Amino acid sequence: MKIVDLTVIATNIPISGEVEHFKLSFRQDEDGYMGTELDELYKICPEFQAIYELLSNHEQVGILGRYKACFNASIGIESYLPMEGADPVGGMLGQTSLLQSLRFQTYAQDSVAQHIIDQFIIDLAHLHPWEHPVIEAHKIKSTLPNMAT
Repeated sequence: MKIVDLTVIATNIPISGEVEHFKLSFRQDEDGYMGTELDELYKICPEFQAIYELLSNHEQVGILGRYKACFNASIGIESYLPMEGADPVGGMLGQTSLLQSLRFQTYAQDSVAQHIIDQFIIDLAHLHPWEHPVIEAHKIKSTLPNMAT
């Protein structure tokens, strides 16, 4: 194993589907792999489909070792209070909104040029439904296996 620097890219996306009925239906293939269909995430968060396509078609962001389109997703809660002049997608001016969201997080290895990470963030912002999406990018340390080239 080796320690590597990664950039974490993360954002929250509003959930429009019914989370209480959300269940990942895991399947097992002949090699013992347990997985689920991404369609289950698309049902509760339709914007995630375009975000996953952006990630899966990217040649540098979302790659960890020999794996492509790597991401984490979790369901959480976010809140905001639209002020005068805001044009909220949901909620009303002057009233606090509390809603469920899908937390999307992916990674870029330190070898990825900053302008490529910046362009991925811009592309992600264009797919996001909010007026002012918050997209975080920060450095972390992680481990990856030593790989022979």
